[in-house]
Amino acid sequence: MVWASVAAATVCVAAAQRVMIPHTSPRGLIALVDVSAGAMIQSDWIDVDATAVPPLTSANLISHAERVRDEVWVAAGQWIYRYDIPSRGLISSFSVGLPARSIERQANRVLVTTRSNIHSFDLAGSPTGLFPIDDAGDTMDMGDGTMLVALQDGTRVERYTLSGAFLEVFAGPSVPTPFGILSRPRQLARRRNSNVLICGDVRVYEFTPAGDFVQEVDAGPFEGGVFETFGGRWLVPLGTGLALYDPEFHTTNTVGGPFFGQGRKIGLFDRGDAGVLGPGDPSTAVTCAGAPNSTGFAARIGTLGSPFVEDRLFGLFADRLPPGAMAAMAISREPAAILFAGGTICLSRSSLAFPGGPQIADPTGRIQLPIIRGPIYLTSVVPGLTLHAQVIYREGPTVMVSDAVRVTFAE
Repeated sequence: MVWASVAAATVCVAAAQRVMIPHTSPRGLIALVDVSAGAMIQSDWIDVDATAVPPLTSANLISHAERVRDEVWVAAGQWIYRYDIPSRGLISSFSVGLPARSIERQANRVLVTTRSNIHSFDLAGSPTGLFPIDDAGDTMDMGDGTMLVALQDGTRVERYTLSGAFLEVFAGPSVPTPFGILSRPRQLARRRNSNVLICGDVRVYEFTPAGDFVQEVDAGPFEGGVFETFGGRWLVPLGTGLALYDPEFHTTNTVGGPFFGQGRKIGLFDRGDAGVLGPGDPSTAVTCAGAPNSTGFAARIGTLGSPFVEDRLFGLFADRLPPGAMAAMAISREPAAILFAGGTICLSRSSLAFPGGPQIADPTGRIQLPIIRGPIYLTSVVPGLTLHAQVIYREGPTVMVSDAVRVTFAE
């Protein structure tokens, strides 16, 4: 599978499904990883070691990074560091008293777990309360008014109300496996089929939302984090890198470098619905660029959803258009490079199409177009097909174009 911005040359990966993973080579950093493509976007996406106040120490190592609106919250020792996404600069920091094990954004609050309490904050970082739950290692909102709490120092996962009242034991301490015991649950994750993944010291376990055991996976060592990709594979940090595990064929491929230590949780950055990021993000670097418009920038195009045809969810996204401009998403099967006053047309006329027709850019200068949504296809798409996409729009009497991207669909 290839996701790349294109004209005469291939450049940085256009992100589709991105996660943040802490690592320590050569210092405390947050890496941004495109899990759909199995590719590193930027290993030092946030340089916590160089910016943290108070500074990182040997007892203050990064354990987790979580997106909170337009910020990233980083847990390192007892400190939570808040970073602004567009600039990736430090906003502020605060202490939770004990080493923070995980951070979870839940609707209008953020939960931070320690071994003695689960701390609650509003989205601006102000404390709103705490739940005295011992041994907690991670939390997960189930979307039904309850949440799961992984007891990292124990052998079970419990279910609570969102206000912190105990309901039941969800999983453990015993499991129907040869090992027989749920091994120290560290991170909770949700599969696309709604099942729950529990990442322990030496195993990953799968349960239904009701708490029924499904399977145990031993393909690690898996320690700390787990995340399911659009394609159904599980991304896990290993002691020697990152692994993509295929639960259907029970195969593991290692990606990334040797610097991802065990016990580090995976934080979701976006599932494709965030489109392109702010200036300077490597996923927006293109060689087939449009000319600057009245916004001061060239319009950009990005991808939404999944490149896997079977997922039946894929679209295009554009921003930096003049508000109110008439625009249309254009696609073709072959590239081109035709220079004119409004930029470079990177689509071949022989297969040019405008699925969806004209649109009007919203007040923020954005448009989007679902190419595949469930059973609805705006154009014929099959695995292996490569499409080139670009936005053509008007600014006053002038015809302009955005950057261009290339997408190859997979099974």
